[in-house]
Amino acid sequence: CTREELGEVADEIRDRFGPLPEQATEFISLKELELMAYSWGVDNIRLEEDRFAVLSYQDTQRIHDLAHRYGKDLRIVDRRNAYVVLPKKGMKGPQLVEFLKSVLR
Repeated sequence: CTREELGEVADEIRDRFGPLPEQATEFISLKELELMAYSWGVDNIRLEEDRFAVLSYQDTQRIHDLAHRYGKDLRIVDRRNAYVVLPKKGMKGPQLVEFLKSVLR
């Protein structure tokens, strides 16, 4: 599934049933984040110390490309993990998902 296909599914659901419930919108946004992470070779995202998002990755070149694009707030710490500094301590829910999507754009 691509981000475009995901958007088409969401549009089709809206056409048939009207506005999406908040939970459906959040689910689609989370799936979009997964697709974006996959495109960068990130296979897992977790939070650490309410201050960092830890991106576990497989592809060293792709994570270096992402770090170069994103800047100093994405730190590669070893051969498997990169840390992204969260703009606000304790971010969660849709706000966190939208921030992570902005990192991976």
